[in-house]
Amino acid sequence: MNRIILLGLTLLFFSGKLIAQELRTVYTMDDAKKFIENNPGLNPEIITISTADTSALAKAILKRRKGEFFSIAKFSYKVIDEKEDTRWRVSYIFLDKFKVDKNELEKIKKAVTDALIAGSTMASLSDTYTMDHNTTKGDTGFFGEDMMTPEFVAAVKIRKPGEVFFVDIPERDWYYIIQKTHEDQKVKEMTLLRTKK
Repeated sequence: MNRIILLGLTLLFFSGKLIAQELRTVYTMDDAKKFIENNPGLNPEIITISTADTSALAKAILKRRKGEFFSIAKFSYKVIDEKEDTRWRVSYIFLDKFKVDKNELEKIKKAVTDALIAGSTMASLSDTYTMDHNTTKGDTGFFGEDMMTPEFVAAVKIRKPGEVFFVDIPERDWYYIIQKTHEDQKVKEMTLLRTKK
């Protein structure tokens, strides 16, 4: 009986070491997919963790670096990729040249600017002036580099919270009145291969 238990524990130990060795050879997403195909009994999966997840587990994982292998509780992890980028948040009013002429665009820009100076908020002005049926009172939420046009992002990047500015994209006949509403937010995201120990 003791020999059977000892044999079982030995097999478990060696299988765990073999899995750990195999995980250490995973470096790319293709390697991870191959590992998943070859080890279905371990319930391996590719997961993504970011600073948006504030759990203790996510915080512990986000301290790791690309290429690291580690275990927490009943899972083993291999960090396949990590990236950091910036997110921005603004309020905006969208003006469409197809709906009004250039003179009217300039009048709206002036009216909005005057109203902001007088104490109105972008949220209240957006409801009145925006031409894109935005139901968030002009609030974009936090967005990344690839979520807006390059012209929009370039203009937002160089502004400070509270600044009001214009972004014109004449080749599309799009015009924006924008107010940067938040400090830039750094976001870290990790892609991991997770498997049972």
